[in-house]
Amino acid sequence: MGLELLTQVLGLSDCVVKDILIREKEIILKIERTGYPYCPRCGQHYLEAPKDRRKQRVEDLSICGKRCFLEIVKRRIECSCGFKGTEGIEWLERYERVTVRYQNWIYAFCKRMTGIDVAILFGISKHMVYRLDKEGIQRELALQKPIRPKRIGVDEISRKKGHRHATIISAPDERKIET
Repeated sequence: MGLELLTQVLGLSDCVVKDILIREKEIILKIERTGYPYCPRCGQHYLEAPKDRRKQRVEDLSICGKRCFLEIVKRRIECSCGFKGTEGIEWLERYERVTVRYQNWIYAFCKRMTGIDVAILFGISKHMVYRLDKEGIQRELALQKPIRPKRIGVDEISRKKGHRHATIISAPDERKIET
């Protein structure tokens, strides 16, 4: 009963929790895919993974103050469209070690806190925080509609005690910053 409930709480598509390992500072959930593997490029489904399988541990949102890791077996496929690699997983981007919702959570904290503070809070490196923040900004900018401002504001600031400069171009009427 407990693992079925945990599967529902996680809400990961086509996955079930098979085992749970609780340590002092972390929780490891061993999950298994229930659906068929599919090609992330063309979407073709396979009855079995023709290549091989490998285990991967990815970080998810914390549970009860402990870091939570999902251990999943990813299946490799060779598709007729020419794709060679691991199957597509909706909640895990390619080559990532963290889930999509974890990325969004980190980005939400980066909007309100400094990168160093977020790194200390989550116990991850500042480089990972900066990378996830940059990716979140790029996703958000891609969703924005292009603007045609009537007025622009230009501001130049110095970074690192006058050695590096940054120019900020803004559209004050629209309350947007141009990139």
